[in-house]
This record gives sequence, C-alpha cells and structure tokens, in this order.
Amino acid sequence: MTISRTLGSYGDEIAKKLSQILSIPIIDKETTYAEWLPEVTDEHAVHMLRSSYAFYHHAFNQEDTYKDYIANRLRSTLSTGPKIFLGMGSQVIFKDYPSTVHIRINAPFSVRLERMQESWHLSTDKATANLLESDSRRKKFIRKVHGQDWEDEFLYDLKINTTKIGIDESCKLIRTLISKADRLSPYNAGQLSLFQNETSRYDFRHEVEGEFAAILDSYGIDWEYEPTTFPLTFDDEGNITQAISPDFYLKQEDTYIELTVMNPKYMAEKRRKVERLRELYPEIKVILMDKKGLESFIQRYKLKTHVEADQ
Repeated sequence: MTISRTLGSYGDEIAKKLSQILSIPIIDKETTYAEWLPEVTDEHAVHMLRSSYAFYHHAFNQEDTYKDYIANRLRSTLSTGPKIFLGMGSQVIFKDYPSTVHIRINAPFSVRLERMQESWHLSTDKATANLLESDSRRKKFIRKVHGQDWEDEFLYDLKINTTKIGIDESCKLIRTLISKADRLSPYNAGQLSLFQNETSRYDFRHEVEGEFAAILDSYGIDWEYEPTTFPLTFDDEGNITQAISPDFYLKQEDTYIELTVMNPKYMAEKRRKVERLRELYPEIKVILMDKKGLESFIQRYKLKTHVEADQ
C-alpha cells in the first residue's frame, strides 16, 4: 500500500492506525535517510539528498543513481511481506504492481490550516506558510525525482477528503479496497497470517452488535462485520466526502444489515445514508433494522436477549 498525503490531512495518522490494525510496518523517508543510506554512503550524500532533489539523479555506483538505489531497496522489502509506504514517490515506484493499492489523503486548505493552528498552536500566517511550503516541496519532489504530476488522479486508486471522513472511517474505506486487491496478492498464507488474523478480529462499537452477532452464530448464520464501505458523496475533485459501512453482511442471503438501535438523534442521519446507499447501489440488498425490528428478530429466534438503546 502506498499513501500520499498533504500536511494536515490526517494522512500520517491514518497510516499509523492502519499499521497498528493490520500489523504492517510503515516505511517512510526517515527509514531511507536514517537507516538505509548511512549503510552505503556518507553523511554529505545524505545531506545533499535531503536538501536537493537533483542529487537523487547522481550516480550511486557504476550502474545506479540514488533514485534507483532507494527504489530497488523499497521493492526488496516486499520479499518479507506487505508494507505501508508513506510518501517517497512510492505511488510512482509501485504503480505497475497489481496487488498494490494507492491512497491519496487530502483536505481543503482551510481545513488543514485550522488543524495546523489548533494542533501546533501556530499563528495564521505561520501555519499558512508551513502548508504552502509543504505542498510545494512534495509536488516538486514528485516532478523532479520521478517526472510525474503529484496531482495526477490516475496515480491513485482511492482519494479521501478527510473534512467529514475521520481517521477511523478512512481506515475502513482503505481496508475495503485492500480486501479487493488481496485476491491479487503475491504473498503466501504464512506471510499474510498477521494481516488475516487482524482483519478477522471484530471490535464491536455497540454492545447490541455483539449480541446480534451471537444470535447469528447460534443459528449458524454466516456473517461478516462491516466488510464493505460504500462511498456516498464526493467533492468536486472526486474525493469521497461521506460513506457508510453497514454493520453486518449475511453471506448466504447476500444481504447487509444496518442496526439503528442507538441514540435517536443519530437515527435520521443513518436513515438518510441508507436511502442514499439504495439510490447509488440498487443491486445491494440492505435492511435497516431498528430497535423494534431487532427485538422482533430476537423473539422470533426465541433467544433471551434484552436490547437496550444506546443512551
């Protein structure tokens, strides 16, 4: 997986969370500067690479440039299992790898500015300068080192605008994409065991979801928890701005279940999302199950489960 991000977009936070959830290590530029390059070159060369993108095209040895060395080193890490590559032009280096998913994390400048000021306690002028410098530097790196346009939409499989989609929801979107690409994965079962174990572990957000899962298990109903996230709205640049992950998928029935036994103030929004899901994906079967429907379901299966609405 490669992740390209803008400063203040939550890209680093999303990468870190995915790394924790999936037990996949992150490789970023500090890995190359602080660990790899000192093994094969001197401090002056590392300094030049940090300060001049043109130096990436200097000869590293008789055959390769520094750009070639770093790209080859990144590729070689895949021999030990999947990786999360953060920046470094990895979306270009791995663009022809069919099992690699390429993610772009972004947010409008005004949103990132507000986050920068809040997190780093910066003045408006200072935060603005930092964002402009960062955007320019990253764009220049891709153009000068890899000859590509950072904004080229075809370099990315999924673009997420984090204005309304938080870190957790972004991770779900990315995991849905991973589950599709996993069919093309070159790794054997052993190499993917950590990843597979983690994705099969369910952390229910609501007690009633665990109870509902227990009911399904007791009757041998094959299910998955939030296996798919469906984009619902997009901004002008095609970034996803709203999405929904139905709570359960019943495999044999090919049906999604969205539970609404929660605080009533959130129910109207959930209903709107499900209606939008049905409009955009008419082939998808989805049932919106409220508290009454769930109690009826439980009674129908004669289980003594008491449902309490989220307070």
